Amino acid sequence: MKKLKIGIFGVGAIGSVVSFLIEEGHDMYYYNRSSRTEIRVERAGVLCQRNISLSTVEQVFPLDWLVICIKEYHYVNALVDIKQLVQPETKIVVIRNGLFLSEPLLLFTSRDHILECMIDCPTQICPDGHFLQLRKAKMIIESVELAEAWKRICTSDNCEIHITEDFLSASWKKLIESSALGSIQTLSGEASWIFMDREVEDLYIRIAKEGIHVAKASGAKIEDNFLEKLLVKLKRYPSDKESSMLTDRKLGRPIEIYAKNGLISRMGKKYGIDTEINNLITTLLRRTNSNQIK
Repeated sequence: MKKLKIGIFGVGAIGSVVSFLIEEGHDMYYYNRSSRTEIRVERAGVLCQRNISLSTVEQVFPLDWLVICIKEYHYVNALVDIKQLVQPETKIVVIRNGLFLSEPLLLFTSRDHILECMIDCPTQICPDGHFLQLRKAKMIIESVELAEAWKRICTSDNCEIHITEDFLSASWKKLIESSALGSIQTLSGEASWIFMDREVEDLYIRIAKEGIHVAKASGAKIEDNFLEKLLVKLKRYPSDKESSMLTDRKLGRPIEIYAKNGLISRMGKKYGIDTEINNLITTLLRRTNSNQIK
């Protein structure tokens, strides 16, 4: 096994989880806005813990891989640092919500050096600061040249990796689900128990239907029973499950508006589709964000 230099940019919930999914033996480097001396992730009653030292972008050396695990609103301030870390041969894995994941990075690297990745891995922060991973991580990556190389690096039994020829459709499906779930939780301030209320479930359906309509207009393939599958999944969630959007609101952080409901609203305008509910949600969440960022 060739020892690689792998950077994790963003050591929050997903960055922490991903760091434990990478095969041991590589040189790991961690980049984060706030100070951090350890990462702790608990899954199925087992706590994985690792002491870390944060690196700085001034410590420039060629990284073989840079795994970017930040949210869409972080990119404006983070791109200067990311640019310093990306050398001509550095391969990038970008893991975040939304669509068009490569776009911010094309300013300083080529498309064939980027692997877009979605991750389905509900993870919550605990009072003592460690992360609770609620189930096995599932990664969906696009079928490009870098896909197999990433699979060889990310070898943990705690992760399933699926390569898809239709990354657009897979991205839209996750976006539709997370925007409906997260927006209702964030605006209500409540966990998944709230979907036991029939009127709230009906609102979830209306949000999701708008997303499905826009997704199909953009070329995504959404099966006829997709919404039915979402509702089955929704009813199986633990009553105390919280979305990352709700967690961000509780912690006073910005909320991912424009990677979720705001994106559906924007794409709806592009295709001439009425997204009344997502428009309203975007307006309300924008106001929430303006109150959070002081």
